[in-house]
Order: sequence, then C-alpha cells, then structure tokens
Amino acid sequence: MQQAGQTGMLLPNQESLLNPAIPDKGLITQNDKTALSYFAKAGYTMKNGKLVDKTGAPLTVSITTANGYSDWLRAVQAITKEWAKVGITVKTKQPQPAAYQLALRNGDFQLAMGSVGGTGSVYQDFANNLSSEFYTPIGKQAANNFGRYKSAKVDAILDRFKTTTNPQDQMELGYQLQQIYYDELPSIGLYYGGSWGLFSTQKFTGWPSAKDPYTSPKTYVSTSLLILTHLKKKEAAK
Repeated sequence: MQQAGQTGMLLPNQESLLNPAIPDKGLITQNDKTALSYFAKAGYTMKNGKLVDKTGAPLTVSITTANGYSDWLRAVQAITKEWAKVGITVKTKQPQPAAYQLALRNGDFQLAMGSVGGTGSVYQDFANNLSSEFYTPIGKQAANNFGRYKSAKVDAILDRFKTTTNPQDQMELGYQLQQIYYDELPSIGLYYGGSWGLFSTQKFTGWPSAKDPYTSPKTYVSTSLLILTHLKKKEAAK
C-alpha cells in the first residue's frame, strides 16, 4: 500500500501533471512532537496518556466508515493506533453502506473514511471534491463535496479550467488547485486505494489497463462516460 501525498493527485498515473513546487510530491512525514505542540496551543494537555481539555474531558474523534468494507476498517484501525500515541481517542462508526452514503450526503459525520478522485480527469476530481456547485448546508443532501468545502478562489479556478482547451493553461490551473489542496487539506490523503472492474475485449478494445491507465475500470461516477469515449469496435477476424 503506497502512502498518498496531499495534492489531490493520483500517483503515479498523474505524475506528469504534478505541481513541481510542492515538496516531496505532497508527502508529509508524521511528527508527533509538532502535533502535540499544536494541541497545546488549542488548550489540550496530556494526562495519563490522554489529551484532555481544560475541563479534563478527553479529546475524542469519531470516524465513520461503511460496515463490511474491510480495507477501510483496517485503515481506521491503523489510524486509531497512531492517534492513541498522541493521546487521541477514536470511536469508529460502521453504518451499513446505504446509511453510510446517506451520512456522507447529509454531512452527518466528524471524519469519514472513504475515497475521492480517480476519474482520470484533473478538473473532475477537484470539482467533485471542492466545488461550491455541490455545496449544501449540513442536514441537506449533497451530490458531491461531502466535506462542505467552499472557496470563491477555487470556484474561479475551476470555472477557468472548465472553459479552456489550452493544455498549458489547464496544467497551470491544476498546479494552483494542488497548491490550495496541499495548504488547506480539505480532505486528507492516506493511501492510493484499489479500484475494480470487469470488461471483455471480445467485441471492443480501448479499455483502461496497466499500459494505458487513463482511468479506473469501475462502473460508477463519471468513469463510465470516459471509458465509452475510448472504446473502439473490434474488427472481426478474417
């Protein structure tokens, strides 16, 4: 499992589009001492191995993940162990998948383990996760941007990205979005997760593959449309 950077980009697939100004491809090294200094500034102190506030109440964070999604649950368990080292107590919520999706759409969570990106389009990945086009108040269902991120600057960049066909302009706008993502952390990249899909080359070619990973072979979100634009009918054998 490969550690993910905090740029919002899927590596190594999108490495040629990565902002070179962001250090170490967006990877961040864990630093417990620095983390604890920030908690101290926020009024938390360590007591009996737990971070507590001025009233003595322990710092507790809940992470919501879908029941039965064993890979995400293992990731939450790893986070629980790491955060315990700096005194944070983690409570795991595991609603059934349908209820999990509803919680995301309604904003009914503190933190949620899930997946973002992977459409094969830099614009689409950032728009789905950051655009205020999808913004709704907590309690009302959102189609995307479940973290309720909102930025006029990001919206302006996305608007320009959506209308330009100049590859160099698209590259520069992608750099700007990555820098904002790295600086503000609207979501936190942990690892590059797997995506699965089945296809047959019996009648059509052009499917995504290890040699041409233009998108994931999954059959949800916008990847299906992207795949359809790449397919070519296979010629009958002579």
